[in-house]
Amino acid sequence: MHSINFQCEVITPLFMYGADGSTPELRPSEFKGMMRFWWRAANCEDDYKKIRLAETRLFGGTNPALKSRVSLRIELLKSYKTIKDTSDRDAYNLKEFYKLKWRFDRKNRILRGDHAGIGYMLYSTVIPKKEKSFIPAGYTFGVKLTGDPQALKQAISSFWLSVYLGGFGTRARRGAGNIVITNVEDTNGILKSLGLNFVPPNSHNEFVKWFKNNLHIAISEIHSYSGVKNLNCRVKVEYSTLYGAKFKFAKSGKESWIDSLNTIGILYQQFRHKNKQDINSAFFGLPIIHSDKSATKARIKYDEGEQEIERRASPLIFKIFKIGNNYHWGILWLGGMFLPDKAEVYHKGKSQKPNDGLVKDFWEGLRDTIELQSLWEV
Repeated sequence: MHSINFQCEVITPLFMYGADGSTPELRPSEFKGMMRFWWRAANCEDDYKKIRLAETRLFGGTNPALKSRVSLRIELLKSYKTIKDTSDRDAYNLKEFYKLKWRFDRKNRILRGDHAGIGYMLYSTVIPKKEKSFIPAGYTFGVKLTGDPQALKQAISSFWLSVYLGGFGTRARRGAGNIVITNVEDTNGILKSLGLNFVPPNSHNEFVKWFKNNLHIAISEIHSYSGVKNLNCRVKVEYSTLYGAKFKFAKSGKESWIDSLNTIGILYQQFRHKNKQDINSAFFGLPIIHSDKSATKARIKYDEGEQEIERRASPLIFKIFKIGNNYHWGILWLGGMFLPDKAEVYHKGKSQKPNDGLVKDFWEGLRDTIELQSLWEV
């Protein structure tokens, strides 16, 4: 068995909890769960059962009952509580901790203020009197992966995708829980043989080349796994995939994660608010809860009845990258079907066949960016 150690730094507040659901805790199961998600996304298979079986053979599962070929351990380098010497849960109120400013304009039903973009992106963690505690930016910890050489290469590739395409914990698709790898201990030479690089360069132009090169290596390695052969893929594969996905980076960096996330958060809030009555806003994620407590959902009609679809995760994942001393936002638009072909979106008795036109409008309206298309083939 071989091992590899990663030193990680939190760059946006990380909302992950232990058994009590409120005390911040780095949970190996959640990190491994994200690795499984990105491993599936790096593949593209029409037969979802087939890809889940291949995933189970690698990461373990109950159906069939198989042991994971890879183990993951979190190594705490220091307690996050030492960053602010207090046991008062209110001290981990995001708004107070970072001295952020926003207010809710009830008449127009929109957040306003200097940091309204952060309040919008992380809204479920900052609801008044229901604020969630968190692990602050700047906290460092270790991740140790152990396994046989073939499985470890798969896990390392999945971990790279998890770190640099996504995030960890609550609101990870909206910029929370982003981390960066600052150092790697590769005593067995596994990473060297794989050719992956986890520590990003300090230059933005170099970062884009670094990102494309390592993304290609990670995806190619996952495709080489002996349990997944002759992958068939259509654009309408019924789960989130990197096939057909695209990515945008902000050319201009900011001095802090706060400024960077707030910038894209304000743009996103303004676009969603402007188009809140359009039923195609469902393509940003379901359900949509309205001010009158009604909800926009989806359903599939069959000859013998119908099935309601209560939840669909947004195909957009917002990221913050630390490049040198600057912070840049990025957005990934995942491929795959958002809703089945027969699905309709409905609200208050009305329904219609939705499309991704609003998502395209938002995407194309983002300026001063570098766009990467066909991530599958970069």
